Amino acid sequence: MERTRSSRLMQPGMRLMRRLPLPRKMMLMALLLLPPMLLMLGLSLNDGLRTLAAAERARAGAALARDLGDMAVLVQLHRTLSLQVAGTQSAEMTSARDGVRRQLTRALEHIETRRAEMPAALRLEDVWPAERERLQALAQGRLPEKRSEMLAEHGVRAARLNQLAWLSGERAGVLFDADPAATLLADLSVERLPPWLETTALAGSRGIELLQRDVMPREAAMMLALADDLEGAAGTMLPRLQALERAGAGVLPGAPAARERLQHLAGRIREIFDREAIEAEVLPFQRETAEVLQLLGQLEQESWGRLDERLVQRAQAQRVHLAGLLALNLAGVLLTLYLAICFYRGFVEALGEVSAAVGAVAAGDLTRAVRIEGNDEMAGVGRALEAMSARLSALVGEIRSSAVRIDQAGGQVSGGGDMLRQRTEEQSAELHRTVGSVQQLDSLVGASSRAADALQHLAAGLHGDASTGSEAMQAAIGAMSALQDSVRRVAEINAVIDDIAFQTNMLALNASIEASRAGEAGRGFSVVAGEIRQLAGRCSQAAAEVHALIEATALQAGQSRGAIDEAGQRIEALSSGIDQISARLLTLAEGSASQRDSLAGVAATIESLDALTRDNAEIAVQSSRSAGVLSTQATVLRRSVATIRLRDATVEEARELAEQAVARIDELGLEPAIGEFNLPDGPWSQRGMFVFVVDGDDRFAAHAARPELAGQRVDETPSMSADAADALIRAGREAARQGRGWIDYLGLDPVSGGSIRKSAYVIALRDEELFLGCGVSREGVDAFGAQEPARAPTPEVEIA
Repeated sequence: MERTRSSRLMQPGMRLMRRLPLPRKMMLMALLLLPPMLLMLGLSLNDGLRTLAAAERARAGAALARDLGDMAVLVQLHRTLSLQVAGTQSAEMTSARDGVRRQLTRALEHIETRRAEMPAALRLEDVWPAERERLQALAQGRLPEKRSEMLAEHGVRAARLNQLAWLSGERAGVLFDADPAATLLADLSVERLPPWLETTALAGSRGIELLQRDVMPREAAMMLALADDLEGAAGTMLPRLQALERAGAGVLPGAPAARERLQHLAGRIREIFDREAIEAEVLPFQRETAEVLQLLGQLEQESWGRLDERLVQRAQAQRVHLAGLLALNLAGVLLTLYLAICFYRGFVEALGEVSAAVGAVAAGDLTRAVRIEGNDEMAGVGRALEAMSARLSALVGEIRSSAVRIDQAGGQVSGGGDMLRQRTEEQSAELHRTVGSVQQLDSLVGASSRAADALQHLAAGLHGDASTGSEAMQAAIGAMSALQDSVRRVAEINAVIDDIAFQTNMLALNASIEASRAGEAGRGFSVVAGEIRQLAGRCSQAAAEVHALIEATALQAGQSRGAIDEAGQRIEALSSGIDQISARLLTLAEGSASQRDSLAGVAATIESLDALTRDNAEIAVQSSRSAGVLSTQATVLRRSVATIRLRDATVEEARELAEQAVARIDELGLEPAIGEFNLPDGPWSQRGMFVFVVDGDDRFAAHAARPELAGQRVDETPSMSADAADALIRAGREAARQGRGWIDYLGLDPVSGGSIRKSAYVIALRDEELFLGCGVSREGVDAFGAQEPARAPTPEVEIA
C-alpha cells in the first residue's frame, strides 16, 4: 500500500522526466539547485560582512575612546601645570604648560581627523561639538581667573572626556563585547583607569598646592579621602588584572608596578596629611605623583594596545573567515557546476558510446570496442556491452571458422566416399577374381598332394642308401685307424735303428782311437773301424729317409681320416635331412588335404564378403551425399555470418595470411622473409593471428606476435606447458610431412601472455625441415561456457 502511494506520488515527476531531453533535465536540476545555493552564499556573506563591520566599528570606537582618554590625561596635566604656574610664576612651568596646550591643540586635530574617517554613528555629533569648543578654549588659555573655578573647569573637562570615551566605547559595542577579554580590557581602559588617573592627578595637584601654604583641616581631610580612593583603586585593580589573565588577555607588564606605586602614594599622602603639623617637601611629592601618573598612563596605553591587538586579530580572523567562507562557497558553487558539467558530458559521452556500440552490433559490426572509464552504472553497462560484443565476436568467429572447417571436412568426406565407393567396386571385382583363383588353387593343392606322396617314397629309398654309405664310411675310418697305428710302430722301429747306427758310429770312433794308439799292430783294425763308421752313417741316413717317409705317410693318413670323418658326418646329416623331408612331405600331404577342405570354406566366405562389399558401396554413396549436404549447409552458414565484422581473425584469414607468408618467402628468400616476420608491429601479426616459423631444432625462427621469442625453444615458451609445446611440434611436423594442413593446439595468447585454444594452418618449408604456421585464437569455443573434453592436438591434414 505504501509503495503504491509512493509510486503514485512519483508518477507526475517521472512522466515529466521521460518527456524532457537530457539537456533540459540538467538545466532544470541546475535551476532548482543554484538559487538556494546562491541564497545561502549571500546570507553567509552578509553575516560575515556584518561581523567584520562590527569588528571594525569596535576598533574605531576603541581608538576614539583612547584618543579621548589621552586628551583627558593632557587636561589633568594642564591643570597641574596651571596651578604650579599660578603658585610659582616659574618660566619653566609656564613653558611646560604652553607645551601641553600645543599638545591639546594637536590632539583635537587628531580627533577631528579620526572622526572624519569613522562611520557617522560613531562620530559623537550630538555631544562632541560643544565639548570641542570648551577644549579649544582650554588649549588657548581662556580659563577662569579664580583658582577654584579653574580647578573645577579642568575637573569637568576631564570627567566629560572620560564620559565621551565611555560613550564611544558603548556605541561601538566594545564595552559589551562577546569576548570576555575585550570587555575587561575596555572596562579597564574606559571605566577604571580614567577615574584612577583623575584621582591621582587631583591628589597630586592639590597636594602640591597645599604643601606650599598652610593646610586647613578641611583640606587635609579632603587629601585623606583622596588617599582612601587611591587605596580603593589599588585594591580594585588586582581582581581586574586576574580576571584579564583568566580571560586569556595575558598579564599587562606595567600593572604590578603601577599598583605598587599607587598604594605607596596613598600611604605617602596619609603620612603627610594625617597629622597636625603638615610638613613635607614639594619636589619629592611632585616626583612621586608624576611617577604614579606615568605608570598609570603606561598601564592605560598597554590596556588600549592589548584591546586594539585583540580587535585587530578579531577583524583579521573575520576577514580570513569571510574570505574562506566566500572561497568555500564559490568553490562549492564552481565545483557543483564543474561536477554537473562533467556529469553531463560524461553521461552524454557514455550514453553516446553505448548507443553507438549498440548500433554497431545491430548493424553487424562487432569490431567496435566499448570503452567507458569509471566505476558507475554506465561504465558497468559499457563493460557488460563490451563483454557481450567480444563474446559475440568470438562466437561468430568460431562459427565462421567451424563452417570453413566443416566445409573442408565435408569436401574431404565426400571425396573420400567417392574413393571408397570406387575402391569397393574394385574390391568386389577382385573378390570375383579371387573365387576363380581359389578354385585353381584347389586343383594345385590336389596335384601338390600327389607329388608329395611320390617324393615321400623317393626319400625313403634315399634314406636306405644313406644308411649303407654311412656303414661303409665307418669301415674306412676303422682301416685308416689301423694304418695310423702301423705307421706309428714303424716310426718307433726306425728310431731304434737310428739309435743303433749312432751307437755303432760311436764304437767305431772309439775303435779307431784305440787302433791309432796300437800303431802298426792296430792299423788293420783301424781300417775295419772306418768301414764300420761308413756303414753306420749310411744306416743313419737311411733311417732319416725312412723317418721322413713315415711322417708323410702319417700326415696323409690323418688327412684321409679327417676327410672320411667329414664325409661320414655329411652322410649322417643327409640321412637326418632326408628323414625330416620325409616327415614334412607327410605333413604336407596331410595339410594339402586340409587345405582343400579350407578352400571350400574360403570360397563361401568370399561370396559373403562380396555381398558386404556391395552394401558398403551403397553406404559410401549415401555418405558422400550426406557430406555434400553438410558442405552445402556449412557454406550457407558461412555466408550468413560473412557480413558480420569481427574483432579477431578467422581460419580463412589465417590460411590466406599463411599462404601470403609463403609467397613472401618465395619472393625474398627464407632469411630476409624471417627477418621481416620478426619486425615489431609488422603486417604479419594482426587481429589475433600471427605468423610463426619453427626450425629443425624445435626453435622459433620467427614469431610475428612476440619477436623476442625468436631463437627460443618452443617448449621453453612462457605460459605454454611442455606437453602443449610437444603436442604443437608433433602436430605441426605431421601436417608438414603431408604438405600442409590444420592443427589444433593450446598456444600462447600474444596479448595477455597466457594459454588459449588456437588453430593454425601449417605449410612445410625446405623439405619439411622447417614449417610455417599462422595461428588464430579459438576463444569462441569457451565464449559461452562451452566445454570440450581435453584431447591431444591432432592435425587435420589437407594434402596440398
